[in-house]
Amino acid sequence: MIDTYSVPLKKLVEDFKLEIAHTATDFESIRITVEDVARPGLQIAGYFDHFEPMRLQVIGNVESSYLDKMTSAERLLVYDRLFSYKIPALIAARDLVPGPECYEMAKKHNITVLRWSGSTSSLVSSSRRDKAASAPSIRVRWYSSGTR
Repeated sequence: MIDTYSVPLKKLVEDFKLEIAHTATDFESIRITVEDVARPGLQIAGYFDHFEPMRLQVIGNVESSYLDKMTSAERLLVYDRLFSYKIPALIAARDLVPGPECYEMAKKHNITVLRWSGSTSSLVSSSRRDKAASAPSIRVRWYSSGTR
């Protein structure tokens, strides 16, 4: 029997106490089917070759500071393109508040936007601690976009 990874996004939100900033209309039915999580730095810069849209996408300080250097129109284009791939959700770490362009495109493409108060590394650390007591959903590996 093949062990297929599939965890409801709602369970991850509950387990990690993520804040829901914007809920997609299909939130209740979204399942995470890829254990790996990505930081979409290269995609924010416009590079989508080898992009895995089934991964949760996490924005931290690096991605946020790069987005802050863009104009509002540029940020709209970035989020429009990223969300057009129908990612399962975007997580903003470190209590970062995504800008209005993020929410506008999340509504347009029906994407859930979540917030995490801790750092990306603390999210990974807590996921590893909880691994034994929780579903395989807690086994999370973090990669920067384009690296393995």
